[in-house]
This record gives sequence, C-alpha cells and structure tokens, in this order.
Amino acid sequence: MSLALALLSQLQVREAVAGPSREDILAMAQRSTLPMACGVYVLDTKSGWLVSTGRIESRAGHEVLVIEDEFVLRSTFEGEAMSMNSWSRSTYALDGRGEILEIEQRDEEDGLTVERTAVLEDGKFVIRQRGAEYETRREVDPPRECLAESARFEAWLASAPEPGAQFEIFEVDLEAESIDSPTQIRYLEARRELVHGSLTPAHRLAYSLQGLELEATVLSDFRPISASMMGVIEFRLEELETVKDLAGPGAEFLDLSIPCDEQLGDPAQVRYLELDVSKSGEARIPVDRRQVLVQQGDVRRLRLWREPPEDVAVPLTDADVQRYTASTVALQSDHPKIRAQARAVAGSIGQKREAARA
Repeated sequence: MSLALALLSQLQVREAVAGPSREDILAMAQRSTLPMACGVYVLDTKSGWLVSTGRIESRAGHEVLVIEDEFVLRSTFEGEAMSMNSWSRSTYALDGRGEILEIEQRDEEDGLTVERTAVLEDGKFVIRQRGAEYETRREVDPPRECLAESARFEAWLASAPEPGAQFEIFEVDLEAESIDSPTQIRYLEARRELVHGSLTPAHRLAYSLQGLELEATVLSDFRPISASMMGVIEFRLEELETVKDLAGPGAEFLDLSIPCDEQLGDPAQVRYLELDVSKSGEARIPVDRRQVLVQQGDVRRLRLWREPPEDVAVPLTDADVQRYTASTVALQSDHPKIRAQARAVAGSIGQKREAARA
C-alpha cells in the first residue's frame, strides 16, 4: 500500500460508542458503510482521488465488515505520463474485538504490479506477495489494528482532548517486517467548517506516519474535509459521483523543483548546497560522502557536496544496507530475473564494491 493511502485511510476512522460489545461493533459497522471521497491535488492541480467504501456481508454464516480503498495518482515528468494505483480490501470480524480476517492489496506503478494477500489462519497472519514471476510467503502475529482499537481512538476524540494531546493507533503495513505501523496523532483544535453550505463541527489533527507529517480537518463522523502533506499534496472532500473526474494528465513533477537564488556566483566555486529538511519528521534520509545530514538544535539540514572532503564519509550499517536495497514496486530487486542478471554481470567478483561497479 502506498504511504499516502496508508495515511489517508486513517482519516476515515469508524465511529464508535464506548465499549466494544457486539452491538456496538455492529452499529459502528453500519455507519462505516458511508462512503468517503477525496480529490488528490498536487501543487493545486487535481491529479487523482482517494475513495473508501464499506459494506456488510455474510460469509460462512457470519457477518463481516468489508472496507475497500482506492488511491489513484496521475502525473507527468517532462511530458511523459506516470501513474500510481493502489487498491485494498480489508475484512473485519463483527464479533470479539473486530479483528482483521483478510486483506487484499494491489499496487500498480508505471506498468509494474505487485499483489499481496494476508489471511488469518490458525492464529497467524499468512502474507503472500506475488510479482510478475515470483511469489513469497511468510507468517507473522495478527495485527494490532482492529475495530476495538478504532473505538478507543474515537472515544478519546469524543472526550474533547486538549490541544497538544496525543494518541497512537496502528495501521497494517504488509511490506514491513513488523506489520504494525504506528501512527501518532496530535489534537490541534476544535473548529467549525463550511461543508455543503452549512457550518459543521470539525476537528483539526496532525498525523505522523513513518516520519511523514499530515495535517487534516475531519468531521464529527471522522470523514476528512481536507488534508495537507509536505505542503505539496492536498486531499479535499468531494462528491463520490464526481471525484474521479480529471481535467488533465495531472501535475508535472518538474514543477516540484526547488528554486535557488540566482546570485550563487560561479558554480565551480560552490562547495556545497544545504536544504532545510527539518519538517521531514523521522524519515530516514540516505546519506553518503556527497549527501550529509547536519543537525543544529531543532534544525536539520541536508548538505549536498560538489566534491566532498574525505572526512565526511559515513559508513553504512547492516540495517542501512538492508533498508536501502529492499525490493519495492518500482525496483523489484528480489525478482528472479534481476537476481540472475546481477549474478551474470558480477561473475566471480568477490568484493561487493567492485561487483556493484561492474
């Protein structure tokens, strides 16, 4: 699941009353069938949508809640079309704590597709991932996310928390080693927003997930009115019938370039540039000899060297290597064909540095 979808899926938190009894969970599930639709805007250009819908089904004589999320982003790079589609379907039990019984996901990015399924079997969450010509399987403990945990969060929000109060919820991330991905929520303020011509009670919240920050204004039924991420991407509440209407191919990513002062002087004399990345949260930014993080109090800067001095080299830990070489949708480093080609190119070279250069 894309990070944006993970963040925004937290915004449609299911309404609940105190106490996760079966009656409470059933009532919550009924309200969860209300659809949520947001337009996705990049630099104020509509470039996609996020839609979440719910329904109650009967499976093997038991009622379950099924939530489907769809995230679509369209963009261009130097005029070439780019696309990202993420779809997921999560099935929750309507008894006990409302555990997740099953998850299906499909991520498509520029023609590459990865599918994942996760099923609760004999007390374990069995996760399968399938790419073009490969499939993996692993077992983990069941996720912490469940309807009862959502009820805890909703009870906290309904208690009128003070500005600055914090709460932690969990989102399932099937790609991570630990599938329980924590989301920190900070209450900012209560407010009234104009929605469909009427002033409506709302809450403004700050979300932090995997180091990324998102601010959102949500209705009392927890549907988002608006949200902003990194000052670039915005989510705006829209009508379900028209949310998928796009007037063009989406934002041009070259427009995201960072403007520099024109009076930098002779470029040959510039030793390094520094970018303020203080608002990048806890995101791990790759560092090497040319790209160094500089911390000064609460200010964090990324220093980009033209020709770095020898004393700025930063060795990578084993965890760094694993993180930066992990397979992704766009870079499927664990694909059998890619592994075979790497072995063919590296041949019998023993040193990793020399093998990488080859």
